Amino acid sequence: MPVYLVKPRKGGSRYWRFYYYINNPQERVYGCTKRTDKRLAQRIADQAFKEALEEHDGVAAPKAMREAAKHELSVHLEGFLRSLEIAGDVSKYVRAREKQLQRIFSECAWSLPRDLRRDSFEKWRSRQTFGPKTLNDYRCALHSFAEWMVKMERLERNPFASVENVSTAGKETMRRRAFTAEELTRLLRVSGQRAATYITAAFTGLRRSELQQVRWCDVDLSATPTITARASTTKNGKEARIPLRFEVVKALQEIRPSKFGPTDRVFKGLVPRMPRFKADLEEAGIPYVDAKGETADFHALRTTLCTELNKSGVAPRVAMEIMRHSDIKLTMRTYTDAGQLPLAEALRSLPGITKPAQNTPQDLVLKCPTASSTAQKNILLPSSETPENKLIGALSPTVSKNGNGARCRVRTCDPCRVKAVLYR
Repeated sequence: MPVYLVKPRKGGSRYWRFYYYINNPQERVYGCTKRTDKRLAQRIADQAFKEALEEHDGVAAPKAMREAAKHELSVHLEGFLRSLEIAGDVSKYVRAREKQLQRIFSECAWSLPRDLRRDSFEKWRSRQTFGPKTLNDYRCALHSFAEWMVKMERLERNPFASVENVSTAGKETMRRRAFTAEELTRLLRVSGQRAATYITAAFTGLRRSELQQVRWCDVDLSATPTITARASTTKNGKEARIPLRFEVVKALQEIRPSKFGPTDRVFKGLVPRMPRFKADLEEAGIPYVDAKGETADFHALRTTLCTELNKSGVAPRVAMEIMRHSDIKLTMRTYTDAGQLPLAEALRSLPGITKPAQNTPQDLVLKCPTASSTAQKNILLPSSETPENKLIGALSPTVSKNGNGARCRVRTCDPCRVKAVLYR
């Protein structure tokens, strides 16, 4: 189907316009050449029709993708970050993604979408000195960005879809442990009003950022006490209503002022920074890093909750819901301190096995299906007989019958009889 040029109307636009269709005449595509010369306008219209035909036949990339290829990655990054904000991600997460992607673009010398290559990223990753977890965060940020580009039809495929995470087994720069019940008691005893923050974190699993934004309108200390983590404050963007133990209720009642507004923060000034938290640990006699190299930071209070749930035999699915995890592996592996699990008690709870009594030679012979009746008779001789007679009886020939019924004497030796006589 050829392209039709439309003459500019008098008093209207002076540019030539065009239209074309591929299959259905009712589906016309209109465009403006932005040219006043007819020959130039015809060439532009023909080129537009050629690209549309190639795109229709699957030979060329879609127009949106071709247009996106002309813009720098910084422009696409702005759109990606804006989509994260619209999706409800917290500003801290959005800023972290921005810094990670900007660093990769800069150090890999990427400026346009066509520069996004797997081999270039893997070479960059091999030169870094970050820990495995940090490198995996960079891979996740780049993968998410490329997936968004594909979704928005700005990229044909995700070049990083097959890039695997770096193994973290045995390479963790920081291993977190859980507090024991005795350590947590000492910490609460020396921390003053901050004890309400610590005990709430240990029995609800709320993160530091979530605790900082809890308001009194989110706390219900009635017959069924709960604390609500609003969707705008949680990591996964979902609202969660967490039941409270009586220890937490008592601690919140102690710090609740006589006059407060519903939007007042519950733990205002009570969520410690790291220097203050380390000072509380030192006063309680708890090492921040123990002899095994495991760390007890503020987030270890969340690990403590998950570990205690597993030690108490709580069903994994229930523990996963309390921890507000999306993957059971986080609950059972990452947030459970295996060093505090009652392994010895679990082994002692198994049913015991009784060792059988040792059989006597008489029992062995009596149970032996090949032992002859003569051998059993010789073994059960009276005690008045001498061992020599018993041995002779054991070695004596056995009388048997042949196939014709005739008696024949075959000199044989019954080993069961000999063994029973010698070791009786």
